[in-house]
Amino acid sequence: MQTADEALEYCGAISFLNARTSLHDRLRAQGMAIMDARPKELGPQLIARYLNWKKAGTL
Repeated sequence: MQTADEALEYCGAISFLNARTSLHDRLRAQGMAIMDARPKELGPQLIARYLNWKKAGTL
């Protein structure tokens, strides 16, 4: 990092990622299923998760 703006951007990104991880951990602890996917990957991952749940009898 060479500038104050770069440092702030980095700190903001780290803060966001830490908060996001913490939220995911809290939701998982309550039994929520979390899917972390980019928009392009969401459809295929959602279908795969659904089929796994269906196969396991979770639904």
